[in-house]
Amino acid sequence: MTDSDILASDRFAVLDLFSRYSWAYDCGEAEIYAATFTSDGVLEGYGSLRAEGHQAIEECIKGFFKARGTNAWQHHNTNFVMTGNSERCRVYSYWSVLERLAETDDYRVRNMGYYNSECVRTSDGWRFAYRDIQSWPAPRLPWA
Repeated sequence: MTDSDILASDRFAVLDLFSRYSWAYDCGEAEIYAATFTSDGVLEGYGSLRAEGHQAIEECIKGFFKARGTNAWQHHNTNFVMTGNSERCRVYSYWSVLERLAETDDYRVRNMGYYNSECVRTSDGWRFAYRDIQSWPAPRLPWA
């Protein structure tokens, strides 16, 4: 598969999936966040995180919401590299998280890294079948 096998309309739909994921995360919508995955989707990351299926992913993200506390997070995705076709694609992308500290009203870059995502077309549109979250610099590079 090459990147030219992905239609522009599918590229935009996949980019919209990334946006819905980030908005749900940043707005504290665990159910909507989990729904960006297939029913058997897998969320992995940071060497120890693994959640499979909507319920497990929803519970996992609630843990991140709890860790965030009253601070505000804003996820940004960039530099998308897509390979695949109109049914399935692999997407490598960078992410960064901006944070507003509630206690001081200061802003900072909280973290940055990359996603390795496998996206599939479903009857409900594009969804994540697999998503690996890694901080940068990570112990392994995204293309290794």
